Order: sequence, then C-alpha cells, then structure tokens
Amino acid sequence: MGGKLTREEVTQMVSNYVNAVRKNGFDVVSAVLFGSRARGRELVSSDVDLLLVLSNCSYGFIERIEALSKFWRHELSLEVFPYTKDEVMRLFERGSITLYDSLEHGVIIYDDGFFSSLRRLFAELVEKGVIRKGPDGWWMFPEPDTIHIQG
Repeated sequence: MGGKLTREEVTQMVSNYVNAVRKNGFDVVSAVLFGSRARGRELVSSDVDLLLVLSNCSYGFIERIEALSKFWRHELSLEVFPYTKDEVMRLFERGSITLYDSLEHGVIIYDDGFFSSLRRLFAELVEKGVIRKGPDGWWMFPEPDTIHIQG
C-alpha cells in the first residue's frame, strides 16, 4: 500500500464507502470517523474506526456489520460500528466509550444534522460535569437516569 495515508485520503475512502452503503439501500443518518485516524495519531497499520448511524435497520448488530463490511474495498481494515438512531440515544444516555469518543474527537463524514445536534448536547453535558473523564482520562458514565432525551 505504500506509506502512511493522510487524513484527507482516509476521509475520501470513507466518504466513498458511505456513498456505496447509501446506494445499496441503507438509510445512513451520520457517518463519523473516530479513533486514532480522527485524532491524527494513527500508525501505518491502524484500522479505520467508523461510527455509522442508520435511521433504522431490520438486521441485528452482527448482521449489520457483515452486510456493511462488503462495501469496503480497501486494504486498510475497517471497524464499523453500525447503530440505529434509537440505539445511539440509548448509548448516549447510559454511556459508551465508542460514542463519547466519536462525539469528542470524531470527524463527520456525513450527517443529516443528527450527530451535530448530539455533539452540541454532549458538549453542554460535559461543560456541566454530567459527562466527564476521570483522573485516568477514561470516560466516567453518567449516573443511571441522569440523562433523558426526548425522541
């Protein structure tokens, strides 16, 4: 494959992937690159971490991963995290490292406004200390029933 890819090159790969996913009938709401490639701390061998938010999907989580993986046509390994909007909201309320990292450092590849709105709410809750990191730098999840989002 050669040397290290730029974030722009990886972003273009992911954008092409999202377009292929959408053309094949998946109702993508948001696509967010996160992890080391979003933070600019990747190694040549680092995978591509992608949060993919779907409007809804009749497949179970594992089946979604299998179905969506066939559209990735690059040597880099893709770790896709395909959640429905409802699942994302539940993860937000109870705490999720994947989601919180995406909200904090993620690079939005595609968004209908859902992820951007959630990012603003996340920033407000971090500012208020409802969602925060512990002294070790790991996310501390909110107390149960602290966050309630109206659907």
